[in-house]
Amino acid sequence: SCSGIEETARIAGTTATHSGEMIEDVIINSNYQLSATTGEDGRYAFTQNTMYQRYELAPYKNDDPLNGVSSRDLVILQEFLIGIRQISDPFIQIAADINGDGKITALDLVDLRKLLLGYETEFPSNDSWRFIIKDFEWDDIRNPYDFEEINGITSLDKDYMDEDWIGVKIGDLSGDAFANSKDQLSTIRRSESLRLNIQNRKNIPWQTKSGQFKN
Repeated sequence: SCSGIEETARIAGTTATHSGEMIEDVIINSNYQLSATTGEDGRYAFTQNTMYQRYELAPYKNDDPLNGVSSRDLVILQEFLIGIRQISDPFIQIAADINGDGKITALDLVDLRKLLLGYETEFPSNDSWRFIIKDFEWDDIRNPYDFEEINGITSLDKDYMDEDWIGVKIGDLSGDAFANSKDQLSTIRRSESLRLNIQNRKNIPWQTKSGQFKN
């Protein structure tokens, strides 16, 4: 009675930053020329996948390179390069590898400065976001640049619903890039609140406690 009906299974998961913000508009490409795009909740899904085939999934997001990138990140990178700041978090090390060559050098500083000054409109040798398979285990945490970005399922024998990645915004060493439209709206509101408080302080010089910046 079931003959001729192709067995299928689902593949789904999420993309999020290492601090847990869900990443929107990530294109998940599959080796069967299919793609799915994550929503505001960071989720994607492929629903009708032929079972017992090999699947490979690769995330891609290369928009708005200046998202989360400011002179503050430039200072952090400079301080690291001259030895007065340590960067031990592997995700921040990946964010600092601006040109994607697997190390942090003055060349990364040059590329970041060019982007901030408007000489470049994108990262010449890297994507705006890079993705690491969630729960990936590094052989050496001090050298985190060799990581798995493509997720392979050898033989699809069931639903795979937790095929997740951690996304890193390149150039954002301070961790303030927005990851989704809800996050972006909250960032805009925070900056509007800050601007309003600055205006209040200018207009009313005697104002003290009630004119303080909101957190």
